[in-house]
Amino acid sequence: MLLAGIKNQEGFVLIWVLLIMQILMLLSLSGIESIWLENKLNKSLLQRYLMMNDLEQSLTMVEQKIQNRQIDCVIPLVSSIELAGKPFLWWQQSTCLGNLNSVNYYYVIERLSIDPCIQIKYKHQIAELYRVTILGVSLDQTSKAMLQSTIAVMGLSQEQCDGDILKVELGRQSLVSL
Repeated sequence: MLLAGIKNQEGFVLIWVLLIMQILMLLSLSGIESIWLENKLNKSLLQRYLMMNDLEQSLTMVEQKIQNRQIDCVIPLVSSIELAGKPFLWWQQSTCLGNLNSVNYYYVIERLSIDPCIQIKYKHQIAELYRVTILGVSLDQTSKAMLQSTIAVMGLSQEQCDGDILKVELGRQSLVSL
């Protein structure tokens, strides 16, 4: 009788051990899946960061071209919302193309104004304002980003200001992600 009770307990203990092992295995699988998803997210964030870094570097190169008076891809003034809504095909057909590292970029330049009352600080020269909109696309075309900047360059106009003078720094005035 005592022997039969011990054998029943051994079966009961075996079931408990198997159940605990099953729970531990499920917890381990859940942990592995969580680590895998976190790794995937980190990879995606790293790719996005690298793309944005390359895109901002590309934007700086386009701005430098404007400062050197190598102004191309000029379009009439368009709202930022309208530019952001343009289809990718429009960017491919109607803009200038460049490539930097892992990004193909498309850009347009808009002349904002030549106002004799907007002058470059310390230069007493009229500022010309331009807006650059740049669309970056990863080489595998899985990721896109758009940046827009406003840049002030020294103007060539000799007009005189009849009102209050606004002084601006030479170079980038603003940077926005669209």
